Amino acid sequence: MIISTKHKFVFLSNRKCASSSLVHVLEPFAALSAKVDHRLRHTNYRQYKKYVEPYLEFMTKEDLSDYKVFCLFREPTDWLFSWYRFRQRHAISPEVQPGHWEYTGHITWHEFLDAYFSDDRPPFARVGNQCNFVTDAKGRLGDMSIFKYEEIEKCVSAISERVGEQLEMVNYNTSPKIDDAISAADQVLCRSMLKREYEIYDAL
Repeated sequence: MIISTKHKFVFLSNRKCASSSLVHVLEPFAALSAKVDHRLRHTNYRQYKKYVEPYLEFMTKEDLSDYKVFCLFREPTDWLFSWYRFRQRHAISPEVQPGHWEYTGHITWHEFLDAYFSDDRPPFARVGNQCNFVTDAKGRLGDMSIFKYEEIEKCVSAISERVGEQLEMVNYNTSPKIDDAISAADQVLCRSMLKREYEIYDAL
């Protein structure tokens, strides 16, 4: 999460949406940057509205109605695939951390999908969902500017206008490349199981 009181914007870092890269770019403009502790770094919309916004209003004595909240939202199947890839990294492999609960290097992509959609997800498949990141306590889409991750340049351009200079992206925290790939059948399955996510994504 990045908060800029000078330029009056907030960037909420949705997981697996280039948040590390964008936070790095936006940090010079930040009055508050939460990037180390993941419990703060990935503050979602409802947490922001309930806890962060009131604190910000109290401390700045400002009307936040002219603040702009930005966020990215990734194609839902690709978001899950990114989690699968990310949890295959060597740093949490058995050779480095035996028995690490997040590691997915021992299973296939389809096994990961099956686990994610199961009634009792194993630890490596507990990655949450994007809906909870962008909705309020009543499940309504948050009042913010949400951009497709696949069109990240539009988000960068919008924030560039806010700060008055053109920002340039740099890639950080990339996932390992693997042989598995998303199939058409995977897309059909995920669209049937992640209807709310796709409603949001398709409307962006």
